[in-house]
Amino acid sequence: MGDHTASDAAIAAALAQQEQERATSELHHQLSGPVVQGRSVGSPFSYPGDRRRTAGTARSASFSSPRGTDRCPGGCGGSLRSFSASPAQRIHCNACGRRLSAGEAAHSCTACDYDLCAACRNGGGRSGAAAAAAYPFQSPPFSG
Repeated sequence: MGDHTASDAAIAAALAQQEQERATSELHHQLSGPVVQGRSVGSPFSYPGDRRRTAGTARSASFSSPRGTDRCPGGCGGSLRSFSASPAQRIHCNACGRRLSAGEAAHSCTACDYDLCAACRNGGGRSGAAAAAAYPFQSPPFSG
């Protein structure tokens, strides 16, 4: 009976390790997307009231527009991503200062926390130097 107990323990350990690897793989997949305030956007670690998308909203893709820009005007050189603002979010356009309404198109750079409304992104609001002046980019401090 001792061999049977050892075999059961080995099987239980193997199953526990498989479950741990699956959970780690899922977490890695969730965290491989854009990061906002140290949490993956749309991950189980997002909190209600985050100013960005919360879990359950569709992940966005890069966009292009004849008049718009795909590059962040905040100074980091990152890419802007589009999404629809949710009711729980408090997103303000860094170019014109307007608060975006629920369902309104927003364009964000998660690298430097820069948000644009559709009008400003497409050239109808402040643009270029005015937008950058409204939100000067500062590199994050490096820890050594």
